[in-house]
Parts: sequence; C-alpha cells; structure tokens
Amino acid sequence: EVTFNFIKEAPILGHGIDNGLLHSAGINQSTHNTYLYILLQGGIVGLFIFIAFMYSIWERYFNFLDNEIVVTAAAYLIGILVFINFELTMLRNTVVTAIFMWLILGIGLAECNNIEN
Repeated sequence: EVTFNFIKEAPILGHGIDNGLLHSAGINQSTHNTYLYILLQGGIVGLFIFIAFMYSIWERYFNFLDNEIVVTAAAYLIGILVFINFELTMLRNTVVTAIFMWLILGIGLAECNNIEN
C-alpha cells in the first residue's frame, strides 16, 4: 500500500534511484517485485525503458530460435521475467545471482551476433 501511494505521488518520473522512500515510511524491506521497484524509482518512463530493453533482447533472440544456445537463453529470459516478479535480483539485492543472469543473456546475444556475422 505504501509503495502504491508513493507511485501515485510521482507516476511519470518516479522518485529517483535508491532514495530510501520505503525506509522513510518505516518499511525496512524491499518491494520484492522488480517492476514495482522500477515504477517507484523511475516512474512510468523508467518502467517503459526497462520493458523496451527486455523486449529488444527477446526480439533479437526470436530471429535465431533455430540455434540451441539462443533457444536456451530465450527460455532463460522468460524464466527471469517471471522470477523478477518476486525478487529484485537483476537490479539490486543479489549481485552474484544477477551476474549469472546477465551472463546467460549476454551469451545468447553473442551467439546471435556470431550467427549473423
């Protein structure tokens, strides 16, 4: 409820990155949802940029789904997009896990580049 109230205050640009809004309201836990976190911090603009970025990765994968590595990375991307509904792993909380997530996505994109060239 507190998160949604803060989002209503600044829906377009959000409240800025890592400003401790939830701590100021007496909440010591995160939103546990990456999409809500981005909406709170970056507003609709930030959420749109994140979704556009993830879509651009998916679109790149989609053109090369006949390759096993790309299919694996695309499946992993779908899993990540579901997983980040419950955790801030890709952007904030668990850096070690996030490195592996971004690494797999990068390997898929590198394979797309290799196929294309």
